[in-house]
Amino acid sequence: MIRRLLLPLVPTVLLATCTRAQEPIASVRSQAPAVPAQQAPTASTRAQDPIKVTVRTDPPIVAPGGWVDVVAAYEVEKGKVFTSPHSPNGPRTRFDITGPKEWRRNSTLWTLRGQKRKDPVHGDVVDLGGRGGMRLRFHVPEAAAVGKYDFTTALTLALGDGKTYAPETKIEGATSVQVAATGARGPELRNLDNQAAITDEEKALLAKNGFMVRGNAEFAVAQSNDIVCVTLDILVDAGVREDALSISCDPEEMRYTAVDGWRAFRAEVGLPGEKHATSIREVLPIAFADHGVAGKFEIPVQVTLRTTRVGDQATSQMATQSVTVNIEYTP
Repeated sequence: MIRRLLLPLVPTVLLATCTRAQEPIASVRSQAPAVPAQQAPTASTRAQDPIKVTVRTDPPIVAPGGWVDVVAAYEVEKGKVFTSPHSPNGPRTRFDITGPKEWRRNSTLWTLRGQKRKDPVHGDVVDLGGRGGMRLRFHVPEAAAVGKYDFTTALTLALGDGKTYAPETKIEGATSVQVAATGARGPELRNLDNQAAITDEEKALLAKNGFMVRGNAEFAVAQSNDIVCVTLDILVDAGVREDALSISCDPEEMRYTAVDGWRAFRAEVGLPGEKHATSIREVLPIAFADHGVAGKFEIPVQVTLRTTRVGDQATSQMATQSVTVNIEYTP
């Protein structure tokens, strides 16, 4: 079981939640960067190209023993699509990355789910288009020396219009990550956001406990030795102060175990009626076994928060909310 002890929390730098969410919980009011910006990422696209690609690392500064994602963010001209790397058929996109040889990489490339359709030539395909991204995770060894580490990338894809595809094109890029003792333990995972509006049940939790939690696994399917991040999005009600936090997740033998997580960001957000609440993202990495027991199952996570409702008579309370995320494990 992994547990973060109930200790007083120090003030955290405010960060913006992702503004690309389709239906955000709330709008961001203020923001500030958590770490210095990395060198400008690159990719060989021009302003007139039908697809623009930017390559970066998330986080730009990582601690030894942490995780870093190499991210390709794209913007495709309206009316154009390309085939997902996970499409059952069609000219599948490839995202090739060269990085430090001793850094272990995930088996699974993360992408948006895309749109399924029936192609007249290839049959069932999954299209990607508009704005989006894909990411591959690397584990930084505990013994990694402080310094800059470089990645080169090649995104190979065939753009189409839903009827025909153009010849494949290769978009090459480069980026880097800085390893430092003061770096983050892992990515913020901002392009995973897809928040729906607050439900009546969640509103009741806010009123009763002073907070609500949503859990989401970044992948629907995990493979052997993958690190899959569970994002825990916590909304603390207006007029409520976060005092202490505990997260627990029991392991399941021959399948997974939770490892020490990190706080991705904390932001002040707006609620209806000009109220201002606090949005927090905690990330819980789940390490999957090597050649464990296959199957579909739920991962239960408990989030305990001690809060104080600020007012003329300040009152403190502690409450626990349980969330479950569904995942399939294929060794």
